[in-house]
Amino acid sequence: MQIEDLKHRLDDALGAEDLVEQLTEKNLNLNEKLEEMRMAVEDLEALKELADELEENHIETEKQLQAEIDHRDMLLREQLERLRSSEETNVDYESTIQQFRELVLNLQSDLEQLRHKEENEQTEKRNLSSQSQAMMSLNMQLQSTVMKAQAKAIDLELRKLEAAQANDRLSYIQPYLPHTFFKSENDPISCLLLFKRLVFKSELMIKHLDQNHPISEKLMDTVSENLVSVCEMKQRAGWLSDLAKRFVTYIKHCKPESFTKMGQVYHDLVGTERRLNGIVELMRTDELNETECLTELQRIIAQLEHLTEVYLVQNGENNHADQFFGLTRALDLNADRMIVELTFVKQAAENACRNEGVVVIEGLDRLDFDYLEPLGRLIVQSKGSKIIAKKLLRQLEDLSEQALTLKAEHLHRFKMLYAISSKLSRFCFETYKQIAAYIDTKRGSKEDISLAIIQQMIYNKADEILEIAESSMWEGCLKTLKSLHNELGVTLERVENDNKMEKIATGVAPWVQRASDMKAEVVVNHDMERKLQQHSEEILKLIKDIKLKDQALQESGVKVELLEKRMETVKKQAVQITQLEENLHKAQTQEQMYAEAMENLQAEYDALEQENIELKKTAVQTEEKTQSAPKKSEFDVLEGEASSSDTSNYHEVTNQMEALKGAIRYLRAENAHLKSCDMARTLGLDRLPDIVQYKATKKEDADESSEVKETEKLVEDTEQDVRDLIRSFALETRVLVKDMRAVSASPKVVQLSAASRGGKWQSMKKVPDYQYQTQQSVLYTLKQRGDQLRHKMEELQRQQNVAPATPKSPQHNTIMVSFYFWETK
Repeated sequence: MQIEDLKHRLDDALGAEDLVEQLTEKNLNLNEKLEEMRMAVEDLEALKELADELEENHIETEKQLQAEIDHRDMLLREQLERLRSSEETNVDYESTIQQFRELVLNLQSDLEQLRHKEENEQTEKRNLSSQSQAMMSLNMQLQSTVMKAQAKAIDLELRKLEAAQANDRLSYIQPYLPHTFFKSENDPISCLLLFKRLVFKSELMIKHLDQNHPISEKLMDTVSENLVSVCEMKQRAGWLSDLAKRFVTYIKHCKPESFTKMGQVYHDLVGTERRLNGIVELMRTDELNETECLTELQRIIAQLEHLTEVYLVQNGENNHADQFFGLTRALDLNADRMIVELTFVKQAAENACRNEGVVVIEGLDRLDFDYLEPLGRLIVQSKGSKIIAKKLLRQLEDLSEQALTLKAEHLHRFKMLYAISSKLSRFCFETYKQIAAYIDTKRGSKEDISLAIIQQMIYNKADEILEIAESSMWEGCLKTLKSLHNELGVTLERVENDNKMEKIATGVAPWVQRASDMKAEVVVNHDMERKLQQHSEEILKLIKDIKLKDQALQESGVKVELLEKRMETVKKQAVQITQLEENLHKAQTQEQMYAEAMENLQAEYDALEQENIELKKTAVQTEEKTQSAPKKSEFDVLEGEASSSDTSNYHEVTNQMEALKGAIRYLRAENAHLKSCDMARTLGLDRLPDIVQYKATKKEDADESSEVKETEKLVEDTEQDVRDLIRSFALETRVLVKDMRAVSASPKVVQLSAASRGGKWQSMKKVPDYQYQTQQSVLYTLKQRGDQLRHKMEELQRQQNVAPATPKSPQHNTIMVSFYFWETK
């Protein structure tokens, strides 16, 4: 039986060698595939880098084209403005020509009448002479207007020529400029010009509103609500102009690093300029809507104030001249608003009570004394503050002409004055809206006006905005306005008497410094110029090829997507290859173990053969002795019979012994089987009933050679991947059982040594808690390994569609046989 077992083991070892050869061949093939995949990955990375470079080139060309589009838009806007101005001049020409024709017709008719009446009436000659003189004066005026129109037209044409020459010069100079100018210098310069345009257009709005709505003249007549909106528009346009002036001054005197950062502001303010252009266009066509324009101006101011906080306040504004000027002009414009709003409220109450017959509950005397008289004082006080603000503004203008400005220590006082003025302006606006709405409702319904209600409105607003509790009507506003007037007077005296002025710092403009640096770099780097020329030629070639490569890029994008999908599959294959390499390493280690076991078995087999040969020799010698012995006597015969009977009894005993040994072997195998089943149940490995059943049938039918051949054929026909997995599972099972046996054989008693009580130092490994935790961690690790192995087998069954309840399926039998084959090896 041992010899047969050894033969079976030899056959298994030969089969293992064949499998090792197959695995090595498969490993070599997989290595070759891995190299091919690595080459493919390198190609894909090169393609990706090329795609990134092309994308960067696309972005650069897009920026260049966007800059060209903006330049073209600017040229289109200029052409449209020229067309509008030319249309306006044409309309003026047509109107003057039409007037001239009408006058000529009138003169001709008058001359005919004079000729008929000249002979008859002497008196009419004098009238005709006076009329002719008037006509001559009108003719002279027409000629002067025509001459002025011609001069204006000539000036416009000359300006058009200058503008066209400037644009042509700019377009001729731009190709000579380096690429770095358009990359880093163009946007800051455009930002500076944009802020200058904002200043000019804001001042143009203020000038237009002053011409069409002179406040000093309008105050003599009845004040309308439109004048209030005009004053608010002037105030916001002035504040916008002052903010833009601060930016212009900052850009002119900032450092080159800050100058380059201002290029970011240009793109944010392009839409702001468009909104301001819309307001100017509405003014030109006399279609101005004050409420919409006020909201647009407030948005622009909010955006510029945010930019002021980000760029001017954080970076430190050195020149405060524009800030002084802007705060002082804001005081002036706020005074205008207060005067107009207070005058409107005063006139509305007077017209409603005295002209339209609306009754005041408290009487007209109380109206004059409590309401109108404080309003008059407020208006006078506001005019006085406006006069002082004008003087202060002229003083600042004189200082700016001398390139001087106030010290920074005065800035806090100006900001305080502006805060008080803004608070007063807000109070006047809120009270104006409430009182005007109240008077309009009472005027429409012909109801009586109550001064108590008006006083409550004023009291609430004074408490809310001015934070002053009033005892009489307009008292809080009068106190605040008086304090503002006094503070303005003190500030004017200080400015006039201050001899220590700061000189406005004038240095080299940042763009000049940047240009000198660029020129120095150009002079030094001649080789760089050559390289730049070469690169520019290459860029032109690439730009020409971009259109041809767009389709190729699209195709390459599709290819990249396909290759990325293939890369995912390759990664999965690489993971499988690593797993197979690990399995191969485990197989090699197990092969070494099997080789050592085979050597031991071979040695045992040689020893058993030697014993068998010796036993055969002894058996032959005994037979020869029995045959060569002579015939004996009857006693000897009887003795021989007795000995023969003893030998027969001996054979029976030996047969019984063999049977008992076989029974013992069977019982031992059964005991080992039962113990393994109990161990599998405790570890949760009792989910492979088909394998155990197949092994039992394998042991029962091991003698039948036909079934063995069929099983070997099934094993050979099994797929390579399934065999590798089953072999790895069998190896893991053996290692797990071996580790479990080692753990069960190790001592489980925790040693409680008395040395720990004496306060002496001892090793951490001798601590009972540490010993117990190590035992528990080992048991937990074994349990985890058993669970993982069970999950792997379940996953394999799901992948191969194995049905454990139907062992008759060929696929199930193949898996079971393969598992048994590798386990027996």
